[in-house]
Parts: sequence; C-alpha cells; structure tokens
Amino acid sequence: MKKIYNLVLVLFCILAAGAFTGFSSDAKTVHKSFVVMQGGTRALPFGTAKSSCKIQGKKYISISKNQKTSYSKVSVKADRTTYPILVKGKKAGKGKITLRTGKKTTVFSVKVLSKKSVNKTATKKLKAYKARLKGKDQCLYADFNGDGIKELYHNDSFTYYNYALKKLVTKGAPVISLSKIYTCGKSHMLFAIPSKETRLGEKGSDEERIVYGHFFFFNEAKIFDFLNQDVALSQYVKPEIYVGSRYSNGTSYYFLDDSSYDQDDYWYLPYTEDEMQTFLDQKMPGRKELKLVP
Repeated sequence: MKKIYNLVLVLFCILAAGAFTGFSSDAKTVHKSFVVMQGGTRALPFGTAKSSCKIQGKKYISISKNQKTSYSKVSVKADRTTYPILVKGKKAGKGKITLRTGKKTTVFSVKVLSKKSVNKTATKKLKAYKARLKGKDQCLYADFNGDGIKELYHNDSFTYYNYALKKLVTKGAPVISLSKIYTCGKSHMLFAIPSKETRLGEKGSDEERIVYGHFFFFNEAKIFDFLNQDVALSQYVKPEIYVGSRYSNGTSYYFLDDSSYDQDDYWYLPYTEDEMQTFLDQKMPGRKELKLVP
C-alpha cells in the first residue's frame, strides 16, 4: 500500500511540475544549433513577430521581431513584409533562444563567433580564390554590406564567406555590367551605375526612361543576400510631360523608379541632377565609390 502511495505521489509531482512550467504533457521540444557573427544578424529558420521567445545569455545575443529592412529607407511607402525573428550577435560567446509556436517548443543553442576570427578565415579563403581567377577579370574586394567582413565582386557576381556553412558562396548580382559601385555601410545598401545605357518602357512611349543607377538592398536576415526589390533612379525621356511648371528645356530630370508596386503617388516627382545627388547624399551619407580593377 505504501509503494502505491509513493508512486501516486511521484506521478502527481511530475504532472504538477509540467503545469507549473506551462508545458502540457504532449508538448514537443526540439533542440537545434544556430550560429551568428559578432555584430552580425541572421534570422531564425522559422518564427515571426507573433511567436513567443525567451532569451538566455542576453550579454551575447539579442533579438528583433519588427526590424525594418534597408528598403524602407528609400521607399515612400512602408515595407509590409512579415518580419522574421532576427538574432544579433553582441559579443563572442553562447546563448539560448526558446521559441514557442503552438504546442511546439524549439530551443536554439546559439554560438556567437568572433568577428576577428571570421574575418581572418574569410580573408584567407577569398585571397586564395581571387588568385585563381583569370588576370583579365575585373574585381572589387570590399565590405559591401557593412558587416565588417570583405567580399569579392567579379564577373557580375559576389563571392563571400558563409560562416554558417564554413565555405565560400557565390551569388549573382541583381544587375549585370556595372561601371561604378557606391557603398555605404550605415545604410546597408549599394548604388550601382550600369556600364551600358539601359532603357525601360516601350520605345517612343511616354513611359520610356533611361536608368541612371540601381539600388541594391541587403537582406539583413541572411549573411549576404539581396532583397528582391527593383528600385532605380531613372531619367525622363520626355520630361515635359511630367515636370510641369518646373520644366526647363535642356535640363535633365530624374525620378525614383520603383517597379515593385504601383507608385502613382510619387512616380512623377522630378529631380534635377543636383537634386538627385542631394537625394543620394541623404540616403547614403558618406558613400564611397569603388573602382573595378583587374
């Protein structure tokens, strides 16, 4: 009888402990590993702003559920994307993130890599990779996305060190055949000028325009990636139709050309060349021109 009493008492304590911690007896817990660089950001593979999160090791990691992307810094309208959970590495060390979605609980063991060690490995691998390229290839070796680690631009592609996969990865540039690239680490985006004239819209139509330069927006949810946004500064072919009373014969007029959605509310706002440069100064303060070299 005493043994039965003790068994019942043990079962009661187990059930009580489960209720106290807020986990039902059929809750599923999964353990995963996750890595991020000191000063860098990466998104958890799942979970949104509505997910419940608990952090251990706040000295080493932090999270953001509603961080706007670089795209919102240029677009007139707000970016309505469903934001992932971004993990930022504060300093080298370890932490944990407990993510709850319904009855499922995922515990991420997070390792924050030293930026110095990542940079050392990336530099070694990229220099060896560059040495294998043909001498005629034009290259840019620079920190394009502002995370403190350099990447290599060549053959209309970007090659970078993916510290999560521990290897080099090459991604095609959103636009090919570039003559100039401007970078600005603070704004996490690039501005690139094509080497050949690019015209958009039907030839001879009122909407025909000439692309001056393209914005490349970085996806801060990944180590090195671009957002799928087609935003450019374009020149009116027939400015007299759009500029109105500001029109002056012989003056070039430009506008923010965003093809990702209907932009009738601001499409026709004209910039003179000086005003366009001021616009770029505001969006990319202290931007630097990177020159393509053999």
